[in-house]
Amino acid sequence: MFFLLRIIIPTVWGYFAFIVCSLVSCMIGYYCRILAKSQNCGRKQRIQDGFPDALDLLVVSVEAGAGLDAAFARVGEEMRLTHEDLSNELQLMHRELKAAGLVVMRIGLGLRVGLEDVNNLVILLNQSERLVQG
Repeated sequence: MFFLLRIIIPTVWGYFAFIVCSLVSCMIGYYCRILAKSQNCGRKQRIQDGFPDALDLLVVSVEAGAGLDAAFARVGEEMRLTHEDLSNELQLMHRELKAAGLVVMRIGLGLRVGLEDVNNLVILLNQSERLVQG
């Protein structure tokens, strides 16, 4: 009898420990997913809040004679203090525009941000390029 208890108890404790570890790891994974989602929603909201100001500055920069890449760089620098997330996104757009061109910049912008206003800007840039190319 003592021999059977010596075999059964460690096995039961082993299964119990496995189940507890599995449940704890599932809870940690679920919490991390919720945390990442809430931070992403906060970032989207911060970008959404600063987007009208950025568009105004882009229009002023382009009307003043700056090119599209220079306008993105200038607006990215100007928005650094007030809207840091949007500033980072605009500076990344500027780097993508210099490195890979307008098409890659537009695709990257639409996929990264995922906001309707930003997608509308991407559509506007696509249409204006088609009109220029004729």
